[in-house]
Amino acid sequence: MPIVLRTHAVTATATINGQTFELRRLWSFPPGPGKQMTLVGFLQPARFMHGPFKTVTYRNGIRDRFTVENVHLVIDYGAGRKVQTSLQLLGYGGSI
Repeated sequence: MPIVLRTHAVTATATINGQTFELRRLWSFPPGPGKQMTLVGFLQPARFMHGPFKTVTYRNGIRDRFTVENVHLVIDYGAGRKVQTSLQLLGYGGSI
């Protein structure tokens, strides 16, 4: 799960379905210390099969089923400044 921020942050954590994981510097960017604007993390194993579900039909007729996941983020901008926010994302639920 990548997040792109408007300002540089030190770290971020995400919580999905009660599972918390850390978001870190994106591996494709040159290594460097300090704050980053793009952070990424992975929840393994992903437990997104509990719903609610949303079905998406593509132009070629293939339908996919996704779960609607509530994500809670805590973003640390450094110097004691932390921001909490929540959003909804589509997780992968499998093809129909």
